[in-house]
Amino acid sequence: DTCSIQADTSVYQRLTGTALPYSQSSKTSLITTECVSCVEQEDPNRQAEAEANGEYYEEEINISEACTEMYEAAGKCETNLKSSSKYSEAVTDACSYIDGIKISRSNGVLDKSMAKGSKVATAFIVIFGVAFVGLAGFVYTLHKKIMDAKKAPLLD
Repeated sequence: DTCSIQADTSVYQRLTGTALPYSQSSKTSLITTECVSCVEQEDPNRQAEAEANGEYYEEEINISEACTEMYEAAGKCETNLKSSSKYSEAVTDACSYIDGIKISRSNGVLDKSMAKGSKVATAFIVIFGVAFVGLAGFVYTLHKKIMDAKKAPLLD
């Protein structure tokens, strides 16, 4: 079953004696504010080895595989971003999803004042509604004719 009424956080505290983990009253966040570096860590001995061999060492900055994969998998809505080169296009695949998030409140209830109706969905609803009523009328007419035919035999 689904829950339709949000429970007060004090219920958990009364039952367990402790504040609800990661809630506002516990003052502990599930998400940290610390940044995680996406620069791939190189072997610290590499520079010492290069200098010992008399080679010039220039540290190459590489982006970690985890950050690259996370960026590629992330939804993007780059509608106001100009293409930086002829090889890249602005990606707008997640714009409708992000717009959908904007209409939901923090308590999970949808704010219908920001939602807009779909003309295509409305057209399909009307078409299926009219088809259903028409089919129901046709079935009723056939049923009535069959009942009348049973009452009046063909040969008298």
